[in-house]
Amino acid sequence: MSIEKILSIVAVLFFLSYFIFFLILHFKKTGYHPLRHAVSDYGVGATKNLFLIYAWFSNLGALSLAIVLLNVKDRFSISSSIPILIILMIISRILMLFFPTDLEGKKLTVRGKLHYLFAILAFTFSYMVINRGGSQLKLLEDFENLNLFFYIITMVSSISLGAVIVTMFKPLRFIFGICERVFLLSINIWFIVVSIWFVYLL
Repeated sequence: MSIEKILSIVAVLFFLSYFIFFLILHFKKTGYHPLRHAVSDYGVGATKNLFLIYAWFSNLGALSLAIVLLNVKDRFSISSSIPILIILMIISRILMLFFPTDLEGKKLTVRGKLHYLFAILAFTFSYMVINRGGSQLKLLEDFENLNLFFYIITMVSSISLGAVIVTMFKPLRFIFGICERVFLLSINIWFIVVSIWFVYLL
């Protein structure tokens, strides 16, 4: 079994764990509401450690897939820009974890501003991975069966990211949480499906 196939399987396992911890965070009694509160709010208080595990599962899954893409880019004619964007996304996410968010209704601190900055970068790079990655991969013969998936997931991520931007401000701030969750799930669904496909291809 090749190292690339092993890393693809590892990526799938990390992303499955991510989804499990996503559910765990939302079923715990935290006082946070999925409709209103940002997912980053779980990184403050009693759920901080669970949130860090949840975040690192996604980061490690993305890193595993980035390494796979770097190793097989010539074989599948994949642009090196895709794994580079994934790595930039991971770096932004890690920096975001170093600066926990300010909770809803609290005064905005320097730490909170830095969190927003790195969150915006992470979201931007995430969307670029989905948009550019899907556009490139669907042109390749090995990925033609995923064309419909790439179309749907790109549309969902585009609409939800637009909704995230709009709902960051009043009067729609009260539905920011659900828009953010749809975007985050669409990103990680893209990653796990592509990882599973590489398990199949390799």
